[in-house]
Amino acid sequence: MSDVVTASIITGVATLIASFGGTNLFKYFKNYKKRGIWDFLLGTWEGKWIYEDGKILDDVIHLKKIKGNKIIGKGDGPLGPYDIWGEITLTSVLLTFKGEKSQFDYAGVCLSSSRMGNRTNMEGKWLQFSEDKRIISGKVNLKKRLS
Repeated sequence: MSDVVTASIITGVATLIASFGGTNLFKYFKNYKKRGIWDFLLGTWEGKWIYEDGKILDDVIHLKKIKGNKIIGKGDGPLGPYDIWGEITLTSVLLTFKGEKSQFDYAGVCLSSSRMGNRTNMEGKWLQFSEDKRIISGKVNLKKRLS
């Protein structure tokens, strides 16, 4: 690329930045980075856990904190309260939960948005050990509770 073309491109980009308010544009991107791209996951989610045999268990998950791509929260349902934590990727949320009282073992849940850009519904699969040490699994649907 010639020096004249390079200089023209640089001048054009600088003009665009200046015309859009230069410092305001940089402040916007700085604040966007601080807000975090995963913040929509924070809040209360109503969970519907559907067992393979058709049994349905309803509970509530409170996702409370995100640091980097790590997320932590608490859940509460008919089987008692539980801790929940996991990792976020561009396409999914992988959660692990452990019951505080009556639940028996660790379990993993992989949730992904039902549609790209959908920030209020997630669906996926879960699995865990039953009290008699069998692996049980099913589907999960989470719907964000809007204030």
